[in-house]
Amino acid sequence: MTTTVRTTTRPAARPAKRPGARPSARPAARPAARPDLRKRTARRAAPPATRATDPRLRDRRVAVLREQGRRRLRRLLIVLTLVGVLAAAVGLVFSPVLNVDQVRVAGVGRDRVDAVRTAAQVSRGAPLLMVDLGAVTARLTALPWVQRADVRRELPGTLVVHVTPRAPVAWLRTTDGSVRLISAQGTVVGTAAGTPATLPEVSGPLRAGGKIAAALPASLRSRVVTVTVDHGVGVLHLVAGPEIRLGAVADVTAKARAAAAVLAALGATPAHYIDVQVPSAPAVG
Repeated sequence: MTTTVRTTTRPAARPAKRPGARPSARPAARPAARPDLRKRTARRAAPPATRATDPRLRDRRVAVLREQGRRRLRRLLIVLTLVGVLAAAVGLVFSPVLNVDQVRVAGVGRDRVDAVRTAAQVSRGAPLLMVDLGAVTARLTALPWVQRADVRRELPGTLVVHVTPRAPVAWLRTTDGSVRLISAQGTVVGTAAGTPATLPEVSGPLRAGGKIAAALPASLRSRVVTVTVDHGVGVLHLVAGPEIRLGAVADVTAKARAAAAVLAALGATPAHYIDVQVPSAPAVG
């Protein structure tokens, strides 16, 4: 009888590391890359395949770029046109064609034309379109004898000034003997060579006297010689007839009308005074 003995070869055991032994300086071998991994890496590194561009897309892209260029050109032309128009306008405004050649004054006598031109302060040669009409009007109406001033331009080079002067309603004799004409606002609006026969003389504050004289109706104004205001009380002195007592310088229009009505009612009846301090209840004495 034969007995078969099988032997098994075992791998040699690795020697145990001694305590304090240094690791081997030889690096461990890297595992070999797999073939499929190399192919995948190669595909990633390879440039993408270039696709052919559709001619219609290329034409559309070119058209869009051209349209953008045309829009930019149009904007540039618009800006240049505006700049040119502005420059031309400025040049026209300051050109000699639209300069002030004359200042024409209307509404006043020749003796006041120079005074109006001086007050307007607009010199010849100034740009007509740059003249401040409001400022010229304000300077003219600051004159005491000017009630209203209208200023306008007449191209190419004329400035027209129309002045409405204040009408005199009374007169005042000054200490030097000259006669000053007084407006309804109590301002001096001129001088007179002699005593005006159709206007009353004012004695007292000019504003109050001018206010009373302006309120007189025509039928009464022709008979009044003097308007006297003393301590705020007004009195009318007639050429012939009673004294008219107005009282306080208020509601003078109603008082003047009441006085005229009483005078007409009296006729030739003599009276010393007519008191119209209360216009609705005049008194005669």
